[in-house]
Amino acid sequence: MKKIITFIFAFAIFFTLTACSGNDTPSETRRRTPTNQSDTQSANNSALNDNSDNSDNSDNENTPSENLQSNIIISGDFGEIIEFGGMNWLVLDKRDGEVLLLSEEILKYDKRYSKETPETTWETSYMREYLNSEFFDETFTDEEKARIKQVTLTNEDNQWFGASGGNDTTDNVFLLSLAEVVRYFGDSGQLDEPPGTPEELTYEYLEDEFDSARIASRPDGLGGSLWLLRSPGISNARVAYVGTYGGIYPRGEGINMFGGVRPALWLSL
Repeated sequence: MKKIITFIFAFAIFFTLTACSGNDTPSETRRRTPTNQSDTQSANNSALNDNSDNSDNSDNENTPSENLQSNIIISGDFGEIIEFGGMNWLVLDKRDGEVLLLSEEILKYDKRYSKETPETTWETSYMREYLNSEFFDETFTDEEKARIKQVTLTNEDNQWFGASGGNDTTDNVFLLSLAEVVRYFGDSGQLDEPPGTPEELTYEYLEDEFDSARIASRPDGLGGSLWLLRSPGISNARVAYVGTYGGIYPRGEGINMFGGVRPALWLSL
């Protein structure tokens, strides 16, 4: 009897141990799947870091980002966005190994077109002085400056009101003119064929199907804003501009007003 009890007791212990072992899952085989954006980003960063160990590949001397940037600069196709001088620029034109660039965003909104003068042209404006000295020197390195082409600008009279555009100028950096805005952003013919007499157009502006292409945003994220041109307005006491919603205002606003600045320049590729 004693042997039977001992045998039953031993069998019960063996059965219990076997059952417990069968229900246990080894922890080292589990892997947590990312369940939110932060976790997903961490996983992606981890994968990038793992791949960085193989970055010294003799078959690829440049990193992918360097190759991409090189391709963008070399391409310079119309409407393309390229980076130069630490900011983004819109390609407006390309010729003879050079591209015309316009800042993608309004870069400044605390500058006047002119200071303490009742009338001015682009040649004598504070804006021209600022862009070709302070802005030029503080924005670009010596190497970048060497790639910016000095160009002679034709400063046309106002097409609607006849105000003088002044002398031609030679500049590194400049603002677009009325004629250049319609040339590069779309021409409905209204600038060169005014829809009325100067008297009738005093409070009018140029609105067409290309307005949306001319809208520019502010870098502070507060939406769109007007941006200044270098052409005179209804007189030399005013300066033409592009409105917040993309309309063109040949009549302009006072030259001492604060306005958005979208610099333009010709860059050697």
